[in-house]
Amino acid sequence: MRVFFALLISVSGLAQSVQPDSVSKSKKKVTYFATLQTASLIGCNDCSKGKEVTFSGAIVSGVRIKAFGVGVGVGHDSYRDANTAPIFMVTSWDIIRRKNALVLQVQYGTSLKTWRYFPYDYEEYGYKSTAGGTMFNPVMGYRLQYEKVQITFGVGYKYQVITNRYEYPTWRWTGTEYVPGDPSRRNVLMELSRLVVSMAVGWN
Repeated sequence: MRVFFALLISVSGLAQSVQPDSVSKSKKKVTYFATLQTASLIGCNDCSKGKEVTFSGAIVSGVRIKAFGVGVGVGHDSYRDANTAPIFMVTSWDIIRRKNALVLQVQYGTSLKTWRYFPYDYEEYGYKSTAGGTMFNPVMGYRLQYEKVQITFGVGYKYQVITNRYEYPTWRWTGTEYVPGDPSRRNVLMELSRLVVSMAVGWN
């Protein structure tokens, strides 16, 4: 986790060094960018209950060198039974680079925080906590440029790992009575796969 914060500080420092004066000297080969992204996550865990359409949002900042970009981001992803707050690195490549561009973007990271959503007033029996894991999100998009503003429409795939942890009470016989024993523990791994339809607004 410390690596991501170190990268965030590094990218921010690099961005500060690429202010208009230095950018103009390099003919804008290096530019700073910031992007606000929203998306729909489409898919299901138990498809017998039907498809789910949930929300995703993220803020990304970084630098772009000619056709390549690198940055870091934080966001929020909602699923039917869980929510995650991912932190990630992002790389992008302008496949066709003109005023408007065909863009391939890849996000890779983990979750700062993950929590379950229970539609009832009580939690699932034995439930203790939820932990997030790997997040992988490639997207193919088309970026429209108008002066300093960019709007990108994209379609991609999101993969997120979530682990639910459970503990169940046990009892042991001492010869005279039953007393609590060590709890029985169980981890349930969930691999969430979603189609992503996104729109991002950015500035550079």
